[in-house]
Parts: sequence; C-alpha cells; structure tokens
Amino acid sequence: MLQAMLTGNLGRKPEIKTTGNGDPYAVFSVACNVWQKGQKETVWVNVSCFDTKKVEFLQNYADKGSKVFIRGEVKARGYTTKDGQPGVSLDVTIGRFNGDLEMFGGGEASANQGQASKPPTNPNAGLDDLDDEVPF
Repeated sequence: MLQAMLTGNLGRKPEIKTTGNGDPYAVFSVACNVWQKGQKETVWVNVSCFDTKKVEFLQNYADKGSKVFIRGEVKARGYTTKDGQPGVSLDVTIGRFNGDLEMFGGGEASANQGQASKPPTNPNAGLDDLDDEVPF
C-alpha cells in the first residue's frame, strides 16, 4: 500500500454520500501548493473518506478553504482530457482503520469563539463596590 501525507485547502464543502449498505462517506478535493523551480504550482487531489467519525466531523465543521492534513492510501488514475490529451488524477482514500484527517485553525467556529469572549466595555466595572480598607 502506498501512503501519502498532504496539507492543503478544501476546494469545496465535502459531499456526503452513502454506500450500498448505508454507511456514510465523504468526497472532496484538496488544493496543495508545490514549489518547482521557484514557481508555485497547485496540485488538486481527490479524497474519499470512509471513517464514520471523520465523515461526521467533516459534515459539521469543514467548508471550502478549510486547511487540512490528510494521510491515506494514494492511487494515480489516468484519464483523457476534453481535448484528447492524457491526464493523471491523484486519489487518496482515508479508510476506517488506516489514514488520518486533521483540520487547522481558522473557519467560522474559530471566528465565532473570538466574538464570545469580548472584554467588557468598561474595564473598571464593579471596582466601585470594593472596600477601601486593607485587611492587614
């Protein structure tokens, strides 16, 4: 088995599908930046995730642009483009017992957390009630 580890951004919100026996799985693409000869090139990787807990996590928290780390089984698949040229597609599969998926910061959840912990508008609020006497 050939394993790949990659970090990139989701190209779209993961699409949740169901297998023939009713188990959910997620399909999405990840854009990875690769530097070659001093030039940045974006490589797109198709990812399928069959781990039920990771699929639930993706459904609830992942969105287009989310930064992710993926580890899974990689396969290269040949195809013919619309203009008749040969192409290669990279596909990574995260299985139930092999593979990993992690998300890095950012996103709506992090943005909303920052709003919930705003400092009070008057930092001296409540200090007027303190007793001026020192207890020692």
